[in-house]
Amino acid sequence: YPVLTPADVTDTYRLIEQPEFGAAQVPLTPTRIVTLDPSLTDAVIALGYGDAIVGTIVDYNGNVFHEHIADLLPPDVAKLGQEGAPNLERIVALKPDLILTWDWYPDNIGELQQIAPTVVMPYTTYEQQVGNTYSNEQYVTWLVREVAVVLGVAERVDAALQPFRDAVALARPLLANSLGEQSVGFVDIRQETILLSGYGSDGISALLYGDLGVRPDPLSEALYVWEELSLENVPELSADQLLAFVDGAEAEERYAELTANPLWQRVPAVQNNRVFIVPPGLYYRGDDGPLGATRVVNDIVQKLTGQELDAAARPEHAAATIGRGVGAVVGSAGSIKANGMQIFRHSADYNTAGVAFVGECGTPNLARSPRCSRAGSSDRTDDRDPPVHPPALGGDGRPGAAEPHGDLLGRDRWAGRPPTLHGDLVRHKQSPNAPGGCLPACLGRR
Repeated sequence: YPVLTPADVTDTYRLIEQPEFGAAQVPLTPTRIVTLDPSLTDAVIALGYGDAIVGTIVDYNGNVFHEHIADLLPPDVAKLGQEGAPNLERIVALKPDLILTWDWYPDNIGELQQIAPTVVMPYTTYEQQVGNTYSNEQYVTWLVREVAVVLGVAERVDAALQPFRDAVALARPLLANSLGEQSVGFVDIRQETILLSGYGSDGISALLYGDLGVRPDPLSEALYVWEELSLENVPELSADQLLAFVDGAEAEERYAELTANPLWQRVPAVQNNRVFIVPPGLYYRGDDGPLGATRVVNDIVQKLTGQELDAAARPEHAAATIGRGVGAVVGSAGSIKANGMQIFRHSADYNTAGVAFVGECGTPNLARSPRCSRAGSSDRTDDRDPPVHPPALGGDGRPGAAEPHGDLLGRDRWAGRPPTLHGDLVRHKQSPNAPGGCLPACLGRR
C-alpha cells in the first residue's frame, strides 16, 4: 500500500506520518501548493491540482520552468530557485498550505516544516518496495500513487497514468516493427567526456530499453548505469542508431569536434546518419512524471522511426487550460482520444472524488508485455536479461514483486565515483554543469 497513506483523516486534514521527518497535517483540499521538484509538479498537475500550485523550482539552465511542464503551469506561479536550493523567503511569502519535496533534498526540510505542512517523498522506500524493474513506468506509477494519497485523490491514479501507459503500449510495437534487429545507443556528450547509458533501474534508460523494448548497443548491455566512454573505445560502439544528449555551448563544441574525428565516424549510426540530438530541456527530468514521460516517449518514437504515435498519444493534442477559482482544468501531455483533453476538478463545485473527462476516454490500456525483453532478444537467459515485469501499481497501491538485479543502493558506477551529496541516494540529479554534479542530467534517476 502507499507509504504515505494517512494514519488519520479528520474533517479538516489528513495526517501523514513520516518516521524520519515527523507528521504532516495536510488540508483535505490544499489550495496553495509548493512543489520543490519537477517530478512532483508533474504528478500534481496530472492528478488535477495544477491550479493549486503557487510556486515551484526552475530548471538548472536558467530562470525558467522545466520544459515538459512549463506550459501546464498557471501563469502566476512563483519561481523558487533551483533544485535542492529553494528560496525560503519566497516560499514564506506565498503562504502555502502544503509543501512537497523529496528525501534526496534533506538539508532544508526542517525549515520547510516551519513554513507549512511538508510531505517528503520517500525514494529510499521505493527502492526497498519495488527494487530493480528496468521500468520507468513502474517508478512513475509509484510516484503518482504516493502523491495521490497525499492529495486525497487515490481514485484518480489510473486515469492520471493512462496517457503514459497508452503511449508506451502504442510505441513498443511501433518501435519493434521499425527497428527490427537494430540496436540503439544513448550517449551524453560533455566537454570533458562521453557517457554511455546502461539499462538503469528507472529513468530514461529504463524507459528506452525496458518499457519500450528497444535493443541496446552491446556495450550498453554490460552496464547498469552510466559509464565513461573513452575516445579510444568509441569505435567499439556498434549501435545502428544513437540518441545523444548535448546540453550547453561547451557540449555542443565538443560534439562538433567529435563529428570530425575518424574514431567517431567509425560508429555505424554515424556512418548511416542516424544520430539524433535529443531536446535537453525535455530529457532532463522529463521522464520523472506521467506528463513529461509521455512527451519523451513521443520524441523517442519520432526520432527512431520517423513516425508519429496515434494522434491520441501526441503531446500537441494535450490541452492545458488552467484557471484559478473555477477549478483545475488540466490537460495531460499525450492524452487520449477525441481532442485529447482530460479534465479534473477539485474546486467547491465538484466533489473531490469526482473525475470529469472531456471527450471519450479512448483506447483502453493495452496489455503490456509481461516481460521487459528487448526486440529480438527474448531468448536471452544471462544475468543481464531484464526480470519479469511486475504488474503496474494501480489505484489499490499494491506493488508487484520484482526480481533483484545488481546493486540497489550505494553504488554509482559512473566514472568510478562514490555516491555524493546524499549518501546512498545516487538517484539525485544535479546539473551536469554544476560543480560536483553527481549524475548525468539525462539518465533518469539511476
